[in-house]
Amino acid sequence: MELVDNLQQRLSAAMDGPSKWWDDLKTITHRADVEAEARFPDQERDDSQKNAYRHALGAGGFAQLLGANSGIPLVEGAARGAAKLVGYGWEGLGGMANYGSTDMRHDLNANAIGIAQSTGNPDFRSLADSLQSFAQGARKELPPEPYEKARPYFTYTK
Repeated sequence: MELVDNLQQRLSAAMDGPSKWWDDLKTITHRADVEAEARFPDQERDDSQKNAYRHALGAGGFAQLLGANSGIPLVEGAARGAAKLVGYGWEGLGGMANYGSTDMRHDLNANAIGIAQSTGNPDFRSLADSLQSFAQGARKELPPEPYEKARPYFTYTK
C-alpha cells in the first residue's frame, strides 16, 4: 500500500510538470543555506557543523529530486550515484588548489551522509530533521581523504 501511495504522489508531482522540478532544483542550495542558518545561526560558514549540515542537506535534497526516495531500487541507486558525482564535480570547481583541502574533504563527507539519508526520508523537511541529529553528533576531527569511505558522522575543524 505504501508503494502505491508513493507512486501516486510521484505521478501527481509529475503532473505539475518539469517546471516545478526545475524550480525546486534551482532553489535547493538556497533552501539548504536558509535551513542551516536557522538551525546554526552562531556558527561560521566553513569547517563547521553548520557547513556540514548545509552540504548534507543540499546533496541529499538534490538526490531526492533525482529520485533517491522513489521506492524503485534501480532509480534510487542511480539518483544517489548521480548526486555523488555532481558533488565531486561541484567541489572540484575550486580547481586543483582546492583539491584535497580540509574544507573539500569535510564537504564530501557531509555530501555522502546527506545522499545516504535521502532514501529513507520522504521529503526535504524530513531529511532536514534527520540530518539535525548528525550535526549534533558531529566530531571535531580531520575528515576522510577525498576517495576514502565517508565517516558515519559529520566532521568539522572550527
